[in-house]
Amino acid sequence: MKNLPEGHPLKDKEIDYLRSWPEWREYWSKTKEVEVLIGLLHYGLDTRYSGGVEQAERIDFYLKTAYGYRSMPDDPDDRLGGWATALGVDVKSRVRQKVAEKAWKMLCVKVFAPLVAKDIHDSVTARAWLRLLQRQENVKELVEFFSEEENLPEIDRGSEPDHATLAASKFLERFVTIGWNYRQFILAAGSGFDCDRSSQKFLNFRPQLLQIIGTLRWWDKIFLNQEWMTKNLWRNLSAEDLRVVQEIVIKSWNEEGSLRSEDKEAPFDLTTAALESPSARFLLLVRELLEEKSRQEQITEAERQKREADEKLARVKKTVRPG
Repeated sequence: MKNLPEGHPLKDKEIDYLRSWPEWREYWSKTKEVEVLIGLLHYGLDTRYSGGVEQAERIDFYLKTAYGYRSMPDDPDDRLGGWATALGVDVKSRVRQKVAEKAWKMLCVKVFAPLVAKDIHDSVTARAWLRLLQRQENVKELVEFFSEEENLPEIDRGSEPDHATLAASKFLERFVTIGWNYRQFILAAGSGFDCDRSSQKFLNFRPQLLQIIGTLRWWDKIFLNQEWMTKNLWRNLSAEDLRVVQEIVIKSWNEEGSLRSEDKEAPFDLTTAALESPSARFLLLVRELLEEKSRQEQITEAERQKREADEKLARVKKTVRPG
């Protein structure tokens, strides 16, 4: 086709791109039609941005918009929902959920999927993760978003997850793992960052990360696997971490434990809970592993002190002349 035919809808239509993130936000603020909002969300993460601050703002905006993508709170006007349904019109909460679903899908496709498409050993992938996580705002927003159970990807629920859900699940697993072992990740990536300072980034979020792991029952997957960089991550669990894990285990046991429901007056017993709770079994095992680790460290320290004492005695004997 050399020329567009007469009457072609695009022949004389002025067409241009939204050239920046601020311009995109301006269009968003002026738009109320759900179809147009969904169209804007399809393109928003592809807009040009001027630097790390705008990039962080884009991710933050999409995360906030995606809240409720699985279940949106009712709107007061939804009390008229019967009429809306009869007329084939969505109630307000459902309209909002459609927009949130689009924001979620675009996060999965444009942000999560590229970060898990290749192994973490890949240098380009590692640098992309560093760019995402070097801003504390991104870390905070991601932790807060996934701390809401309704925002977690729906996996292991009897049905095959779609590509977006699978990408989100893989992203979240890698995000939590990197967060728990950020210093080692920085060293392996060869980023040149200050490892000691950068490794503090996730410290304040450890309770939330543990809650995410507990909700998804990823204890073994995160802490007990033997893969590179994540090998024996249970060694990084502090006494405070174990206290948080126990709180999660007790809460889950009180809500779900069938053995517990038989005797609600009985005090919590970790060994009993471990009969049916994966979280309780994990906590029991890790306590044993950490006790053994502590015992081995005490033996190693005692052996070191003995060597030093023997060496000191040998030096003293050399300086003492016979007779």
